[in-house]
Amino acid sequence: MLIPGATRNPLGRRAILGSLWLSRSRPCLTIDRNAVLWSASLSWGHAANWMLLRRMPEIVFLGTGTSNGIPVVGCDCAVCRSRDARDRRTRSSVVVRYQGQQFLIDTATELRLQAVATGLDHIDAVLMTHAHADHTGGFDDLRRFNELQQEHLPVYADPVTAGMLRDRYAYTFVAQYPFYGGKPDLNLYEVDGPFTVHDVKVIPIPVHHGRLPILGYRFGDLAYITDAKVIPPESMELLRDLDLLVLNALRERPHPTHLSLGEAIEIIEEVQPRRAFLTHLSHELGHAVVDARLPASIQVAYDGMKVQTMDEAQAAANCGPARENARAAAN
Repeated sequence: MLIPGATRNPLGRRAILGSLWLSRSRPCLTIDRNAVLWSASLSWGHAANWMLLRRMPEIVFLGTGTSNGIPVVGCDCAVCRSRDARDRRTRSSVVVRYQGQQFLIDTATELRLQAVATGLDHIDAVLMTHAHADHTGGFDDLRRFNELQQEHLPVYADPVTAGMLRDRYAYTFVAQYPFYGGKPDLNLYEVDGPFTVHDVKVIPIPVHHGRLPILGYRFGDLAYITDAKVIPPESMELLRDLDLLVLNALRERPHPTHLSLGEAIEIIEEVQPRRAFLTHLSHELGHAVVDARLPASIQVAYDGMKVQTMDEAQAAANCGPARENARAAAN
């Protein structure tokens, strides 16, 4: 059922894998880590290579923390007192850049601060994973992007999330002012299968956050999942043949609604992306300590981190001993 004010996805439900071209190559990555440049000795060579790279998925981690953020109020644990900037985590959200478009996934509580910190000043679409407060707390900050772009923004969500957004932020979906910037001006679309935004195909990935069904998203050979506890078999198939997988890992101890570190690693080992990055961490996991324990193909993400995938030709030309040493150089 379509909620009031929403537009149904015209693609409907359909077989997903049959329409996806899934490359089995696992290209090299370049990561720009704020003060630390993680590089695999890339040489672009020709302008054509640069234009091709712009069409490959790229992800910017706006926030990588759990619902409390880090440091946690009133906590004096080692992580909350850490001087490592990577241990300061705002609530989880990312921007995916793909085929000339910028997709914001979730509107974290600190969205304004995250946008200022990363230079984010344009959004082509907003994709919501679910409606919990740490993922929607910055919803009103979308008004600034309306003002900058002088247009409504499309928001995509599953029917349950869309209904909660309309209840909580009803004013954002109705016309009120004859100008942009006074409030968010948004168009809400329900997601019930693969959909297209500005000619970019987006694949929703259903997962379970405890008892709550929520969504992850796949863009080409990049997938982003947060707040998952269980990934159904059919969704696991959507995570095959990835260059880059982002997955939540809350803490070492089991949790009823989030993957633990060990559970996340097990999923990564099963679907075998070329590289994986962990997000939505609590203050029970210190960045340097956990990152040092992980295999080379898995790393802990942090606020402001940027990851770029590459195509097969670039990977073959540029991936060598420098790639194997890049992690050690970054640390």
